[in-house]
Amino acid sequence: EVDVARKRIALSMKLGEAPARRDAPRDNRFEGVARGQQAPRRSEAPSQSAMASAFAKIQGNR
Repeated sequence: EVDVARKRIALSMKLGEAPARRDAPRDNRFEGVARGQQAPRRSEAPSQSAMASAFAKIQGNR
């Protein structure tokens, strides 16, 4: 139910109405990538943070 004057939508189920069918198609359902169709992950060397590179620079001076 939409209340246009207040720009609100009703999110709760009304007691007098029958619940929606579960096998009915949904239009805003998130469905992730199916197994086996995921993009392969690239293995990259972890990059150093600014703190790690500064610490390595200090260690090199000793």
